[in-house]
Amino acid sequence: MDLIGLKDNGLLNGCIREIFANAFERGNGDDNNLPVSVKIAKGRTGSVLRFRDSGKGFRFRKVINKKRVGKKYFKVKGAGMHNMDLEGTCASFEGNGSIVNLQVFNRIIQKHKDKMNI
Repeated sequence: MDLIGLKDNGLLNGCIREIFANAFERGNGDDNNLPVSVKIAKGRTGSVLRFRDSGKGFRFRKVINKKRVGKKYFKVKGAGMHNMDLEGTCASFEGNGSIVNLQVFNRIIQKHKDKMNI
């Protein structure tokens, strides 16, 4: 799977862009000197993209629970969590919430012709 450009406006690409934006803006507090790392692991049924920011994290369980019951769960627009509910993907958080794992199943990767423009 190749990650290229900033051109495609598809839902998956919007989700990935939103994860990056949240990592820089919220996780790293807009500090361009703090890193955001991305690791990609390709498996038999799909790929996992692992994003890690340098922030202190957030109470992701509380946010997810609010979203599930229809309560306001966001401070700005909530696009990040909303976009992570895509069919054919599965998002999870690790530790304090500064790590996001986005599993993307092969059928979604194939729809993008093995390329995701972010």
